[in-house]
Amino acid sequence: MMRPSKILTLSSLLLAFASPTTAARTDTLDKPIYLVHGHAAGAATDCAMWKTLREAFTAWGNTGPLKTVAFYHGDKHCNTNIAVSGSHAKRHRATVRAAHAHGSHTSDAPIAHLAYHLAWNIYDRYSKRGQAVDVVAHSMGGLMIRYAVAATQRHEFDFPPYLLVEDVVTMGAPHGGLRGFIPDDISAEVTEMAPGSKLLRGLQRNAWNPQGRGGTDWLTMGSAADDTVTADSAAATARDRTPVNRYMGSAHKVWYTAVDEIGHGDYYLRDSPLPTASAFERLAGGPFVLSRAALWPLRRAFESLRSGAT
Repeated sequence: MMRPSKILTLSSLLLAFASPTTAARTDTLDKPIYLVHGHAAGAATDCAMWKTLREAFTAWGNTGPLKTVAFYHGDKHCNTNIAVSGSHAKRHRATVRAAHAHGSHTSDAPIAHLAYHLAWNIYDRYSKRGQAVDVVAHSMGGLMIRYAVAATQRHEFDFPPYLLVEDVVTMGAPHGGLRGFIPDDISAEVTEMAPGSKLLRGLQRNAWNPQGRGGTDWLTMGSAADDTVTADSAAATARDRTPVNRYMGSAHKVWYTAVDEIGHGDYYLRDSPLPTASAFERLAGGPFVLSRAALWPLRRAFESLRSGAT
């Protein structure tokens, strides 16, 4: 299905002539793809978690760089450290001083601050050079990119002037909050991801469908077998699928059924060359229907980035 941003109207044509710096959509296989991991209680994640995804995307024809993102002080095997991005504007220095360790971040770093670093890394490396990127984000990483795009779009004073982010896929992101508190983890990030938190209320109010320059297409993915983030929270829709938008106005939504047994840490591992999963799916502007020939998460993410179709 064609993306809404590709439908030519008089207003869009006038906007294109009035704003010559607005990037045209590309939908190519050579774009950089940011891979953003989620929360870790010990402030340490191994970016080898993305190995299956990287191998699958490459096998399917992706030729662009796959940017595995580090932001914790204990992150390893990542090729992109966003903690050194940005100039640490006054507000960020003042609010996160205690959330730094060894030149990077602890799990008490506010999600907004991590989003600030992510936004500046994307801008400095790609956006200011006119290069669009795609993003695949797991769990809290989905909130980071959502905040980054929204704050930039709203021209918050310490964020970049614009971002060129064409497509975002979030996997198990707590758009509606976590299922419950993570045992033995009372970090600031977990508190921010609690249902009804100040951060989540702000995202629903100010980041309902955040758009980078040239447009951003969102796919939110959830699973009924996820014991950390409920399917409705991650897919960003109501539990009974009415209304189809509840926590975020993403154009595409996938809700894997319990029979598929996709747990919180399985999204970036589950791949099949054949359409064998079963999921409730909503295409842009279409109904939320049960599909018994759905794609597994990795192939679903790849197809969304490649064409905007789920």
